[in-house]
Amino acid sequence: MIDKLIIQALEETDTAYMVGYSKDSKPEYFIKYSISLSSTLESIFLAKVVDINNKNKTAFVNYSEDKIGFVNLNQSKNQNLQKGSQLSCQLTWLGDDSKLAKLEDNINFVGRYVILVNRNIHKFACDKTLEIREIANKYLDYGVIFRSSINSLTDLSIVENELQQLINKMDEVLRISISKSSVQCLEQGLPFYLQVLRNLRYSEEIHIITNCQSVFDNILPYMDLWQIDQLTIDKRLQTDIVSLNNLVHQNIISHNNYSLEIHKLSGINLIDINSGAGYPGTSKLSFYQVNYLAIEEIVRQIKLRDLSGIILLDFIKNMTFAEKQQIYNRLEMLFKDDWRHVRLLGFTNAEIFEIIRNK
Repeated sequence: MIDKLIIQALEETDTAYMVGYSKDSKPEYFIKYSISLSSTLESIFLAKVVDINNKNKTAFVNYSEDKIGFVNLNQSKNQNLQKGSQLSCQLTWLGDDSKLAKLEDNINFVGRYVILVNRNIHKFACDKTLEIREIANKYLDYGVIFRSSINSLTDLSIVENELQQLINKMDEVLRISISKSSVQCLEQGLPFYLQVLRNLRYSEEIHIITNCQSVFDNILPYMDLWQIDQLTIDKRLQTDIVSLNNLVHQNIISHNNYSLEIHKLSGINLIDINSGAGYPGTSKLSFYQVNYLAIEEIVRQIKLRDLSGIILLDFIKNMTFAEKQQIYNRLEMLFKDDWRHVRLLGFTNAEIFEIIRNK
């Protein structure tokens, strides 16, 4: 759980860094992003279809005058869509040098406690279903998903405040999309640091410090809504970026009872766990005990390096089924406070543990 979050912008290089610290002042997150692209993801566009495959329900669209993206079409919508048609869609991935940007024709507005979708759905991902159902029933015309972060709330009026804010955004986008005819951006996505903050599990006394006035101004309206305790602007803020960069680029992490070798291969991240041969006391530990001791540092390194996509953990072999289940349970608990969505796929037949951490 994060106690302090540093957001340092280096505008001359179009780069910003986010560093999250736990109570013991250890860095838990170190995230680098482009300032100019930070508000692009989740943006909503009025796009123009340039090619469509009705059989596969996919389309290529111009989502701005000079950019083409790929869209997976909703099976129950857009039955009459054809080349030249207009389509409201949301950017979900920026793309890279070899792949086009990806968009969805289902528009979502994500809050800290609520997700608003443009279809009729009420999903309860929390324990307080009876109290939440009363709020949901007031907004039956909207698709509402309540996030698990709602469980930390005692004052549920915050949920309704956020829900109303998201509804106002949705109504405005739908209104504009009907009245416009040219390709354009209908709604700019949240800045990246707000996307992280929205999904991050932080302590009741979270302190956010930034050197950037625009970051300060953008976070300020969310302080009560997202229960941010303290926000400070410090123009002289200097984070030791060099040391943190060196830390996340070490391939081998050594501890008394184990070592980790971390490799990235074409989008697949491999973490190899080895016993700390030669260290005092190591010979007294079973392979399972060494693996279990390594788990906390494994999760910390994944978060610190912001590893995403496929992550493979090569634990020391020959554990029992019960021991593997303990490994799974421990990983599940440690990833609960991660800001990215994580899926644990478990052990393969080759005893490799698979994780998907969304980009």
